[in-house]
Amino acid sequence: MLIEDGHLQLDVRAAVALRRVATGHQSLFYMSLFDDEIDRRLGEFLALGPPPTAWTELDLASAALALEPTDAVVITLSEDEVLVARGGACNFPLYWTRATDSLLITMALPIDRTRRLSRTGLLASLAAVTTANQNEPNLTLRTPLSGWLRVRRGAVSRLSARAGCLSEHLVDLARSGETEGDRDHLIEALQSAMNEFGRRQQSRRRALVELSGGLDSSLAAIGARRHGIDLLGVSFRFPYYEFRFEESIQTAVAEALAIPRRCLDGSTLFPYAPSDWMPRLDEPAISVLSLKQALTVVRLAASEGMDRVLVGHGGDQLFAEDLLERETVRGSLARDALTKAAWQEVERARLIMESSSSYLRRSSLTFSYDARFDVTFKETFGTIARSPFTDLAWVRCGLSWARLSARIGTHPGKSILREAFASELPNAVTDRRGKVPWDGVCARGYTEHADAIVGEIERVREPLEFLGVKVRWLRTRVEELAGGRKSTTARDDREVIACYALATWLGSWAVERVADCCWDD
Repeated sequence: MLIEDGHLQLDVRAAVALRRVATGHQSLFYMSLFDDEIDRRLGEFLALGPPPTAWTELDLASAALALEPTDAVVITLSEDEVLVARGGACNFPLYWTRATDSLLITMALPIDRTRRLSRTGLLASLAAVTTANQNEPNLTLRTPLSGWLRVRRGAVSRLSARAGCLSEHLVDLARSGETEGDRDHLIEALQSAMNEFGRRQQSRRRALVELSGGLDSSLAAIGARRHGIDLLGVSFRFPYYEFRFEESIQTAVAEALAIPRRCLDGSTLFPYAPSDWMPRLDEPAISVLSLKQALTVVRLAASEGMDRVLVGHGGDQLFAEDLLERETVRGSLARDALTKAAWQEVERARLIMESSSSYLRRSSLTFSYDARFDVTFKETFGTIARSPFTDLAWVRCGLSWARLSARIGTHPGKSILREAFASELPNAVTDRRGKVPWDGVCARGYTEHADAIVGEIERVREPLEFLGVKVRWLRTRVEELAGGRKSTTARDDREVIACYALATWLGSWAVERVADCCWDD
């Protein structure tokens, strides 16, 4: 859907709900992937923000602290300028460019229409893997499509049809201030946040829940169950020694919560497992490694007539990590994996990310949730993932927990969640000492799917080498990982992950030869 307002052209995907509010000579566009919740979300945003008469940049910078982290707002200031606020966990993309005297904002890069790729933008996607938990490459504005820039998550941007980006402000949720005084007040706030999450799901009677046996997914299930939603659980079984206790824990949790459960064979869903369906994403995404597993879950939900998949994503980031600290940028990618020119460009992008001190703050919430599949899954299968830990009320609780932990001299952990919901959490959850690390699953993924990994890379060898990726080096590294051997030329598998994401993205857009598209910079 293309909306025109003065010099603004706003291209909205059908899966994203939109509401327009006229305020004098201005227009406010509120967007959310949760169409059943958007009216309540819009009302809460307007109620907590400034009077919607004549918005200013400072008004929106303040009001953005009350924006649900998964949503976005566009406000026309004049015929030439707009303001955009994008939540830190926004689960749909926004890009912009200038065309003649118009400003174009879109949720989908017009890759097929222009076929003009940016070499610099694609190399920046490789650098993104060096930032912990950075799912969308939010620390760089470059995109894979030449001439198009990213509307940054966790920010308020002022854009002009004549002058481009005039300013940008970080939305640091830590600035919203403390709302609690002690542990008891925080527990009350957590209970309130749980009730609100459940109420927001009441428009449906059934939902699928990823029931891993962990604390976060169990809380997602409890919140929905409080409000009478029938749940079907899905979990994964791994027939390996280190997972010998996992299935009994999952079973005990499902029984305690009275949730019927489907148990799937996880050994068929290892990382890199070939998928019979590949989405055309706007940018390379490392989450493609787990595409087959994610696809299996949404297909199960769709087959059961369910449009909502409840997950516990983001719980670790809100409560097990310190939201008042910064994320870190890890070291360089292996020098031998790239040509000299390509490595220098990737390293330059990494250093820019490392210097982006403001946007490394966890309190911007840009590191909490990987939503790269959300829009395309909703468009294709009619399902959408929903986590309580991306709700603003839960984020505020996470910040309060970080402040309280700092005052008493401890590092945040999930003890506060166990205490707040002790009466509803099964003993199998509260008594467990931690979940099994996925290192073994990832290692088996390389052993099982080495040929498929190499096949995806070889399929687009020509454009990869044009970009400066050394395909022969990657093949050797995959063989080392598949054999469980340590490499003397690389510290880990980051290069393979990043280049595999790039290779599958190129393949999805049928860029198998350099001549299949045009190239800039």
